Amino acid sequence: MENRQKENADTILNLQNEEKTLKAKVEDATQKLRLMEFEKDENVILRDALQLNEQKIKELNARILEYEALEKIVAEQKEQINALEKSQKEASELQLAHEKDALQRVEDKLNEYKLLVAEKDEIIEKSKNKVDEMDAKLGKTIAEHKKQEKIQKEAYELQLAQMKKEYDLEIKKLSDDLKEANEKVVVAEAKVQTDQTENGSDDDIVQPLAADNAELLDPIRTCNLFDFFVNGEIAYQRLNGKVLPVKNLDFYEKWSVSKIGISFEHSGFQISPQELFVANHPNLSSELNRIKYNNIAELSLCEITIPFSDYKKLTSANKIYSLRLEDVIVNDENGIKVEIDKLWKEVKNVKELTHNFTDNESMHEIAQKLVELTPFPNLNELYLWNVQEGFDLQAFYQFLIKNTKVDCTLYCSRTSLKQMQDIQKELPTGRHFRIVAY
Repeated sequence: MENRQKENADTILNLQNEEKTLKAKVEDATQKLRLMEFEKDENVILRDALQLNEQKIKELNARILEYEALEKIVAEQKEQINALEKSQKEASELQLAHEKDALQRVEDKLNEYKLLVAEKDEIIEKSKNKVDEMDAKLGKTIAEHKKQEKIQKEAYELQLAQMKKEYDLEIKKLSDDLKEANEKVVVAEAKVQTDQTENGSDDDIVQPLAADNAELLDPIRTCNLFDFFVNGEIAYQRLNGKVLPVKNLDFYEKWSVSKIGISFEHSGFQISPQELFVANHPNLSSELNRIKYNNIAELSLCEITIPFSDYKKLTSANKIYSLRLEDVIVNDENGIKVEIDKLWKEVKNVKELTHNFTDNESMHEIAQKLVELTPFPNLNELYLWNVQEGFDLQAFYQFLIKNTKVDCTLYCSRTSLKQMQDIQKELPTGRHFRIVAY
């Protein structure tokens, strides 16, 4: 653009010089014309020349106007170039100022990080010292723990040996009692057979008793849990195929025997408990075949849902004297909930009954259904928990009349206590029972 501006300036200068030359020529021609006024023949020539010069002057003036416009454009372009250079300079200066500010901020931030790193280094150094101190204490604690663990292990082994000894004595006593009972049965059978033969009748000959507990009398299959402990752990492979008689078997998150954890996953043994407690088992049916329920005397089921068929298996030996059902749902084969009267009917010889109703359970017909049950000849203690609105105390009183030995306590909410106690006051005084708020 600068070269073009230079060329335009040169052109304008040439035109100005040419204009001056033409003006001088015009003046000379004018003077000659005046001198030649008197010559007619030359007048025409001079007039034509003058007209020609005037035409050239007009053309020259037109070109001068064009060049003046061009000069104006050049001036405007110069102004634009100056404005652009000024803007670029200002932008450069502004960018430079911003870069300086950014650089200053970076330097400030870097200084902050340096201070922070110094503080962190100090904290790390203190932490290292503390860790070293804790390592020293931990080493001392581990040594003390190992010593304590050794003492506890020795005490546990002594306790285990004592329990094994007591268990062996109990098993021996049970075996002796069973042997003596079998001998008495044999003698009694022989006597009855003799009496019946002498009377000439064989309709009622006593046949050999069915051995419901044959496995428990078989020394090959029956075992003592403490005989299968190796280094403080159960040797499950040696338990395979055995029947393990125990006093109590519990499930709460996992199975345990006398507070010793045990698992059915490792071998195919069975357990024959006298007391069975199961709470929150996700699928009791899957492990019920590992439990021999012939000798269950105390059964406690809590917060569990089971089929009625499984419930009947657990109570089938009719030896249960203590039954506890707490928030238990028992369903029949169609998934319909089995009522309390059908559950109690399976434990005819029970001595102690505890039943905790589920929340929002319908109470209206329960008492009447209990009245219709055959009396429980051995029932001494009855505890009903979570008794709710709608429970028919008057009908339940008839149940107590039929079961004369039972000592009964009903537990209800504090909001229902006064109402139930008021109804109790209207009942006859022959059978007393307690109503307590929980």
